[in-house]
Amino acid sequence: MIDAEAVLAQAERGQVPGTWRVFYAKKPATTLIGILYGLSILLLLWIAIGALAAYFLAFPLNISSFLANNLVRLALVVSVVIAVVFGILTAAKAAVRARHTLQVVMPDGVVQRIGISRPSIKTLSFADIASMKMKTHTASNSTKVTIYIEVQYLDGGTEKWVPAPGPADEIAQLIIAWHARYITLHDPQASHQPAVLTDASELG
Repeated sequence: MIDAEAVLAQAERGQVPGTWRVFYAKKPATTLIGILYGLSILLLLWIAIGALAAYFLAFPLNISSFLANNLVRLALVVSVVIAVVFGILTAAKAAVRARHTLQVVMPDGVVQRIGISRPSIKTLSFADIASMKMKTHTASNSTKVTIYIEVQYLDGGTEKWVPAPGPADEIAQLIIAWHARYITLHDPQASHQPAVLTDASELG
């Protein structure tokens, strides 16, 4: 039985044994995210500022012109500060989310966690698995190819395991290879035994 919480906690502390492989989500380009969000907010604020300045200048009063000019200067400073702060916070949140999305491949199984606030934690215990096959799926309305592992459990159940985060092809092959090694180590005769016939029609 794999203790998923203990495995994840150990991986987060950086105490990863040499027999583990840990895959994290790709870290976002924090600087780029900050700039893009900052520019987006700055653009929206300037649209609002322009509208307010035009409103004040529409009045035939000197004070209106004074307020409009100073409003633009003050709004420029405030908008830049807001844009920078919002960009930094957004980038930091994205980096934390990426750090908490990981997959740990171990000699006896796999632990996967996706998300922070409502994380999805899944485990694969090699001891419960009869076979694994890597497959691909392409949606009819898309060209994106999804790589997954078709898991056949010893109790007859099946599951589609999507290896994420990380390079799906590489991880899928790694998981399948480590499962085969686990079976070989714990049941050396398993790979040499003939298939057991369970269908009466096959018995003739």
